[in-house]
Formats: sequence, structure tokens, C-alpha cells
Amino acid sequence: MLETGPSPNDLVGQANLPRNDRPTNNIADTGPWYSIVWGVAASTLMHELGHNMGAVQNSAPHATGAGHCYQNDVMCTYDGGSYYQRGGRMTACNEGETHWNLYNSAFLSPN
Repeated sequence: MLETGPSPNDLVGQANLPRNDRPTNNIADTGPWYSIVWGVAASTLMHELGHNMGAVQNSAPHATGAGHCYQNDVMCTYDGGSYYQRGGRMTACNEGETHWNLYNSAFLSPN
């Protein structure tokens, strides 16, 4: 995933996104996955690391179709994905996700 800043020519980060939407035994828990951030906000680092840990799968309920979401979240951005091409807009976050979620990541879980 390549991420841009305010201008499409401002590259601010890049990360691997392992494509697997199983809620458990997910390839994202195996690593190693890599990302790079070029001197910008901490939220960009969180965003790129989120990709490394499996966010956002295109099958997720609020996916844009291009590796991001359209909720108010660090993983959400206008990425030109199919959701936005159909006229979609950013929305508030909802609970109760049934797909891969960073909360379940082996790298973040205390178990």
C-alpha cells in the first residue's frame, strides 16, 4: 500500500498488506511484514503498521475496496476505492465487526 499526503505527489508511507480476512489463524499474525514512513505524523506510522497487521481487508463491512475504510479511524482515508467511486463518504465508527480486526492481532493481544 502506498500512502500519499495532502497532494497525491506527497508520498508519506508504504506497507505490506497481507490479504487474508479470517478472524483467527490469520496470515497477518505470522510476519515479518515491513513498512516505512517518511517524516510525518505518528498517525501515519500507526496507519502503516495497521496495514502490516492486516488492516483493512476488502471484505470488511466498511472497506473502501482499496485497503482502507470509510469510518472515522486511523485506517480510513479517501483512497479512490470502489466505495468512493460510487459516491460514498466518510462515516462514524460502529462496533460489532465480524471480520479481521487489529484488536485480535497476535502482536497486540496480551495472550
